[in-house]
Amino acid sequence: MKWSSTPCSPLFWLQACLLFFCFLNSAHSAMCSPDAVLSTPSVGFYRIAGVSGYDYPSASSGCSSAASVDKFWGAGYTGSGSGTGPSACVVTKTSDGTTNPVSIGFVAGSCPSGFVVSGSQCVNTCTPLPPCPGEGTSKKDTVSLSGIAGQQGIGASMCADSGGSNCGIKCTSGIASYNDVSGQSSVYCESYTFTGSSCSDSSLVATPVSTVPSTIKATPVNDPPKSREDCPGGSGFAQVNNVGMCLPSGTQFSGGSSTTTSTSGSVTTTSTTTVNPGGTNTTTTTTTYKDGSGNVTYSGTTTGTDGINQAGNNGQSGEKLNLGDAPVFDQSLPTETNFNIKAQGNPVFSTEIFATTASCPAPITFSAMGKDFSIDFSPICALADIIRGIVLMLSAIVAMRAVVTK
Repeated sequence: MKWSSTPCSPLFWLQACLLFFCFLNSAHSAMCSPDAVLSTPSVGFYRIAGVSGYDYPSASSGCSSAASVDKFWGAGYTGSGSGTGPSACVVTKTSDGTTNPVSIGFVAGSCPSGFVVSGSQCVNTCTPLPPCPGEGTSKKDTVSLSGIAGQQGIGASMCADSGGSNCGIKCTSGIASYNDVSGQSSVYCESYTFTGSSCSDSSLVATPVSTVPSTIKATPVNDPPKSREDCPGGSGFAQVNNVGMCLPSGTQFSGGSSTTTSTSGSVTTTSTTTVNPGGTNTTTTTTTYKDGSGNVTYSGTTTGTDGINQAGNNGQSGEKLNLGDAPVFDQSLPTETNFNIKAQGNPVFSTEIFATTASCPAPITFSAMGKDFSIDFSPICALADIIRGIVLMLSAIVAMRAVVTK
């Protein structure tokens, strides 16, 4: 038996490496939100404030994304607008509601990042994620969101994962706590309904948890206070199930939701209770009427303030309410907030040689010193697409040269 030999020149190894790299980095397709713009009516893009790099496939998505996603003006801004012109985009500062007009201009002849020319259009190269559940779709799952600026209740803006898509939610049952030292709120939501819209702000995505921590859950205190003089500052005295409690002011809990249905339609009632510093509670009740076709015919809100003594029923007859145990007020001195990293899971990369699609890793977010940070991989993924095309072209040239020289 005679072995044949092939000269292993540097050119041979260069060809082999290039071809292997090409197969390994096969067609890449980033994932995008369900409501992402998939094509443009013409070849061109919309530029915000005339600044290169802030280019978008439509005027409305550009104004909104530049403010809330790409944070062109910094954190805490939203944008809305359409069309083009020096005042087409209106930017709003969420902290005080002030607005400023910003220009939107159309640039013809090329496509924005992530789009390619296809005939007379720019076509998005991303793969849309599954759409968010419809408005009102309910789910029972415990999620938490911390580091919310200001004193917020369970009605704070939140998002949750649904099949890989970040979707807006409205908490219907849960509890919220406020830290007077950091000026931030935390919300633990045990059931919620979807708003029907997707969520572009990753800092609003709640993290799934198994249970609400015991320091947040309502539990009776060992030595019940007898009056509000026994409670430290920033809290209110109340009685829950005839047991004296010191409740942190701003504590908010849901009274649940009930729906009555008839042939003519339905009536849904939801209530939320907030603890006041003076030992009283304020209950907000929202009543929504819908006709037989599901159309909202009326929605109204009523607010009432009263003392908290649910078991005593405030001297009224009838069934006594039971809201469970009351939360414990932590009387220890405040300490520096720990450095918590939000677990996002390990990014998954495709190593299948003959794969035709791959996904860009989701941004890694973490919190430090009360602020949220995010590491976005989309620029690297976009660069990988460009490098792939260059490598394919060079590989083809080298391969053809090898064939011709033989």
